[in-house]
Amino acid sequence: MYTSNFIVLTAFFLFFLNTAPAAQDQEENFKWQDASKELDALAFSQSFIDSVKNYHLGVKPGRSSRKSGKSPWGKETLIYEVQWGPMKAGFMILTAEPDPASGNIRLGMKMISNNFVSSIYRIRDYSITWVDAKEFYPIFFEQHTREKKFRKDEYLIYDNEKERIIIGRATNRKNEITEIEAPPFTHNFVSVLYYARTMDLNVGDSFSINMYTRPRVQPMRMRVRKEERVNAGGKRYRSLMVEPTLTGDGERFNKNDQMTVWISQDDEYRVPVMARSKLKVGSITARLVQVIRTE
Repeated sequence: MYTSNFIVLTAFFLFFLNTAPAAQDQEENFKWQDASKELDALAFSQSFIDSVKNYHLGVKPGRSSRKSGKSPWGKETLIYEVQWGPMKAGFMILTAEPDPASGNIRLGMKMISNNFVSSIYRIRDYSITWVDAKEFYPIFFEQHTREKKFRKDEYLIYDNEKERIIIGRATNRKNEITEIEAPPFTHNFVSVLYYARTMDLNVGDSFSINMYTRPRVQPMRMRVRKEERVNAGGKRYRSLMVEPTLTGDGERFNKNDQMTVWISQDDEYRVPVMARSKLKVGSITARLVQVIRTE
């Protein structure tokens, strides 16, 4: 199985290299804004979120009496160009905005393949999580996956009081509701990135965070390796190189993955300016190209 996958990845990567000119021509006609709007339609409605919370937790919908949470990043959109080796592959879009209805912060991550990659394997993924505006731990998470012919819509309800996560999952194969034990304030792969942005980090620091990565909760260890200058979006950022590592294996991430994130130290926003994941064949890099922020 692993040998077969390696051969397929190798062939796929070589095919990319040999078709670079055609890929660049198709890229000129690609608009990430249109694909982003397409993903907005996948998000669960507030009425649906209220109904599943009421069903699982007995929490009835209603406007929060809390003061509206203030996002330390304002209303923010970060756009990254994603490359596989030397090839442009698509975009990653991160969003953060206060949610007046709940007094929390709504975070989003969109993964979008460009025209060329979509002609082989189309990707339209949208993950959203609501986090506490003060402590930044997740309260609710949803993920909408559209990859080639595979479809998945999933929600996670974080029940910190009973130390559990309730998971509702619907795919084009089956529907299921499960429950797993989880320590209080367990994170997901979107919230953990923003949580790291709230921390005052220094070279040599290391810490662990509990993170759910299907099918279980496991510690993710973060190490701050060194300070580097990173070029992104026409700017040069003074950044900390952070290496997250899982202690076990998950559905999409495992302990052998080599991941690195560079977090800017130039201002209070601590923007992730670049992320890289090494594969058996090549690597995937997401580099910041645009920042849109309103206070």
